[in-house]
Amino acid sequence: MSLTRQSYIGSDLGTHHALLLCSLSVLSWDMTLLLRKSSAQARIEGWDPNIWGEDDYAVVDDTIVGRVYREMILGKPKWWWFLQQIPEAGPGRPIPPPNQGTADTLDEAQAAFAKRYEEVRRGK
Repeated sequence: MSLTRQSYIGSDLGTHHALLLCSLSVLSWDMTLLLRKSSAQARIEGWDPNIWGEDDYAVVDDTIVGRVYREMILGKPKWWWFLQQIPEAGPGRPIPPPNQGTADTLDEAQAAFAKRYEEVRRGK
């Protein structure tokens, strides 16, 4: 699996926000997921953007499919990831476990999310 990250500045509803684009190639199957600050995604969705922390990201594949965020656990920073939905399966389809996890770094959390997302999309 290869993971390439590219940072750039985008404009969401007139406000500039840092966006992170993750291009993932998993088992020769290509997908592109967008990792967007949750506060920026909140503005797009019409939610209150002020409740999201700086290290909180929405994972987007045409629609929100999950979340990655940093939280202190036993005095150490950890990155949580969780998979909310698979768009082509339709709303409300439960995601089979494991549908969440923790990692030491943002890169590790992104890789774990991408791997599980690809597995669920393939029906595993």
